[in-house]
Amino acid sequence: MAVFAAGILAVVISVVAFLGVRSVDEQTDRLLQQRLVIAQLVAERIDESMSHRSSSLEAMAAQLSKEGYDPAQAGSKLPSLLEGQEEFSHILILDQHGSVVATDAAFSDALGASLADYPCPRSAQADSSVSPVYGTWPFEDGSGVCMAVPVAGPDGAVTGYLVGLIDPDYLGSTISLPARGVGERAYLELVDESGTVISRSIDEPLTRTSEHSAHFADLISTQETDVSTCHSCHDEKGERRKDVFAFAPTESIPWGVVLREPEEDVLAPANNLRWQALMVGGLSLLVILLLTWVLVRSVTRPVGRLIWASERIAAGDLETPVPAVGQDEIGVLARRLDDMRGQLRTWHRRMERWNEELEHTVQHRTRELATLLDISTTFQAARDLDRLLETILARAVAPFEAVDAAALFLYDAEEDCLGAKAVVGYQWEPFSRVRLRPGEGIVGKVFQRREPLLCIGADAIGVNVADLTPENRELLMAARGRLGARPSAVCVPLVATDSTLGALILLNLRHEMAFTEEDIRFLQAVANQAAIVVENAHLWAEARDAEALTAAARFKDEFLTGVSHELLTPVTSIRAAVGLLTSATSERGGHAQSLVASLSRNTQRLQTLLEGVLDLAWLQSGQGALHLEPCDLRTVLEDSVAAVRPLAEENRLTVTVECSSCPCWVLGDKERLDQLVTNLLSNACKFTPAQGQVTAVLEEQERDYLVRITDTGPGIRRAEQQHIFERFYSRPRGPGKRAGSGLGLAIAKAVVELHGGQIWVTSRPGHGSTFHFTLPKEGSDENSGGG
Repeated sequence: MAVFAAGILAVVISVVAFLGVRSVDEQTDRLLQQRLVIAQLVAERIDESMSHRSSSLEAMAAQLSKEGYDPAQAGSKLPSLLEGQEEFSHILILDQHGSVVATDAAFSDALGASLADYPCPRSAQADSSVSPVYGTWPFEDGSGVCMAVPVAGPDGAVTGYLVGLIDPDYLGSTISLPARGVGERAYLELVDESGTVISRSIDEPLTRTSEHSAHFADLISTQETDVSTCHSCHDEKGERRKDVFAFAPTESIPWGVVLREPEEDVLAPANNLRWQALMVGGLSLLVILLLTWVLVRSVTRPVGRLIWASERIAAGDLETPVPAVGQDEIGVLARRLDDMRGQLRTWHRRMERWNEELEHTVQHRTRELATLLDISTTFQAARDLDRLLETILARAVAPFEAVDAAALFLYDAEEDCLGAKAVVGYQWEPFSRVRLRPGEGIVGKVFQRREPLLCIGADAIGVNVADLTPENRELLMAARGRLGARPSAVCVPLVATDSTLGALILLNLRHEMAFTEEDIRFLQAVANQAAIVVENAHLWAEARDAEALTAAARFKDEFLTGVSHELLTPVTSIRAAVGLLTSATSERGGHAQSLVASLSRNTQRLQTLLEGVLDLAWLQSGQGALHLEPCDLRTVLEDSVAAVRPLAEENRLTVTVECSSCPCWVLGDKERLDQLVTNLLSNACKFTPAQGQVTAVLEEQERDYLVRITDTGPGIRRAEQQHIFERFYSRPRGPGKRAGSGLGLAIAKAVVELHGGQIWVTSRPGHGSTFHFTLPKEGSDENSGGG
């Protein structure tokens, strides 16, 4: 609470100090604005005075016009005008040409002089209105305000002008400061449009210059007001002083009113308020420092006792209570610290108990890990699967002294059943003949569900083995005998990557045994090791089979190549003999000529097949050399389309090409590329019915070119697509059409792969087929070929 009260007091003092500073600023602004209002009032008074003088001059002119003004009689009229007027310093009467025809005694020397070129009469001639003009007087060394108004004769025509002159000093003597609102040393100045001082309200020598002439001239031209302090003003003796000046422009004439007053007189109330605020702030600071010292003393002693108690707790002393230090916030903190000490003591005792349990668990897990390591070492040392499974089962049973029997089952996919591969505590001969279907008995359920199963008691076991077949039940009874009074069993699956390979089961046939979660996790780890062993054994067997298949395929390829090579020479001789027979039977005609023609066609087919086999073997051997050179793939495509166009026209097909007009350069063997594209186009034409369409499209991709050859044929079934590029695989071409050799697509695949590309097919039955292949661009890192 003490800290809270001190905080509240500090906030209150801060607010008071802020309000004091703000009051000083507001008082200063108010005092400056008060001076500006006075300057504006004086400016308005001058404007009113000018307006009154304009009205008086107009009244005089009206009186002259009413009496019928005659310039020759001007001298007689002037005394009556001068009588009683105090608004003007001098009065002049001009004729219609601007010459002075009458004046008061002070300007008697001006009689007969012309004022036509001076601004004041000229403005009256222009708009016939009274316009005050400030400037230099024409007859003496001085300046002032000049007003002129036209005078009419008896016929109403302008016969002259009435001019009034006002001395600025005379005007300044008629204005005064208000009795309240300013100090005794305040005074007024009149400045003209250039900022020059022309009059002052105090009896001091008039200085025609001002420190702020340019600033005043700008304010007069923009008709703006200003109030400010000046720290570089000078008095008549040239001494620097600090003044406040308020400026207000006049509207009737381009003048300005400047109210000047020493800064110390203007801001005296604000300075007094500032000193009062400083004194209050200083006293408040002293009070805060005193309260702070008291509060610190009231806090440090209880805090010191809390520090002592916390050090005892940190040293491990959780029995010594924390001393009470009051009812305030520190007292609450002390009670919370003592509560924390009690909780730490409780948790410390729990941690000791948990540490003992954890040490026991670690010892148990260490034994399990040692068993797993022993099993893993055995895996690496042995290769016989049956012996490995026997070892795994023995290691799994070893940690459980109360286990009477155990068995390891593997799934046989061909017979769709589980058979025992290793047993402990059972007679092998009857047990080896047990065949469990997935879902049958405890082992079958665990295999099917792929999760462990724990059965405690005869009832639980009986429920899970109720679906055993009579034959399996008799074999199990023969292998072990009846269950005890309180049996128990646990079974875990052998799970490989995506499949279940079998199950591992442990039984206690005499009394209940509580298998724990840790036991089940250990058995699952052993089962996982067994699954790895079984899977590796299967992989080894598959690898041996794959090696045998590879060797057989290699032997078949070598045999086909050798046979084809040996047959090619006699086939060539047969073709020559058939050619002779054709010539010999051409004259006979009839049946003999038809037989010879059939012999010639079949011999040609046999020779083409043998050449295709040799060509494919040459490409797949990797020993053939490609003659790589820059090739325009667009030209290759167009040439191949031209080559198959006769075949297309014969089958009434439309063949189109879609490609860029720019060259598409690849690094390849042009002869082989021609062979590739021609094979694909010919294949499309063969499987496309009459009136169909074959389209060849060439597209540029980021790193390669893509060629698509699309037909409108019957399409290819999904099962056939995975074999379409195999050797000697031939699709049925429909009734009346002969199947091909099955080598064209295989050769196309070999050519594409030798050039570093890829080839594939997309098709839907009834919607045609599209063969795609890519070739790297010239200069690409993927561009490769035979060397």
